[in-house]
Formats: sequence, C-alpha cells, structure tokens
Amino acid sequence: MIIFVLAIVVVICLSVTVSLYRNHWENGLKASVSFVEKEIQEGEMFTIKEVIENNKRLPLPTLVIKFMMDRNLQCTDKNQTSRTDKQYRTDTMCIMSHERITKMIEGVGTKRGYYSIDEIHYVTTDLLYRHVYTKSEPNRALLYVYPARSKCVKL
Repeated sequence: MIIFVLAIVVVICLSVTVSLYRNHWENGLKASVSFVEKEIQEGEMFTIKEVIENNKRLPLPTLVIKFMMDRNLQCTDKNQTSRTDKQYRTDTMCIMSHERITKMIEGVGTKRGYYSIDEIHYVTTDLLYRHVYTKSEPNRALLYVYPARSKCVKL
C-alpha cells in the first residue's frame, strides 16, 4: 500500500513539474547580446557582451543561447563556434533562480563592413530533461569595421 501511495505522489509531482515548466519557463528570462565597441578597424579585437537573466523561482538546468553573426567576425574561442556561410555561436549553461550570468566573448574583425546580431534563440528543458522548450526573440547589436590604415612610405 505504501508503494502505491508513493507512486501516486511521484506521478503528481512529475505532472506538476511538467506543467510549471511548460507554462512558466520563459517568464522572467532575458538575454541580450551586444558589442562593447561600436566601431573598430580591420584586424582589431572586439568584445561581445552576453547577459542572461533568470528572474523567477524556476531554475533552468540546461539553457542554450544561440546567435548568428557574419563569418568575417571571428571569435577567438573556437570551442562553441561553428562556421559555415555564417558563424553560429552556442553557449550552454545552467542558470539558477534569480541569477544573472555575464559572458565576454572576444574576436577579430577580419573584413571591413557593417555587422549585426539580429536574433537570439533559447533552448531549454525541464528538470527531468523530458521536454524541450524553444523561443526566439529579436536583438539589436551593431558593429562597424572600418578599413585598416595603410602604411604610407615616405620617399
């Protein structure tokens, strides 16, 4: 009889947890990606500031933040970056309730141009990793890369 009661309690707890995460996982979750520098010259370093906030009581055991930028902006950290036609950055973290995580990502501007990061994607799971939840939201991060200075030779 005790095992039967425990099984019912476990099933009720699981269904409440699944319902909580399904309905409230994105409440209070904010992420922003911005360039620290607004303009650099070709070949110079830039820094991307990534801020993630979870302002609710539910922890997110696995939160994946993804964003895309031009391949001419090369990140120095190659572990979480893949390059094809664009450069895709993926950061995985565990974020507890009422926590803020700030990451600084460095890179090099290899070609002149106007670059932006326009969208952020979230991927997360519930506590038991049974369900996957996704969301996309717009972002506004801009960087100008000016041509490198030429080396003038005096005659």
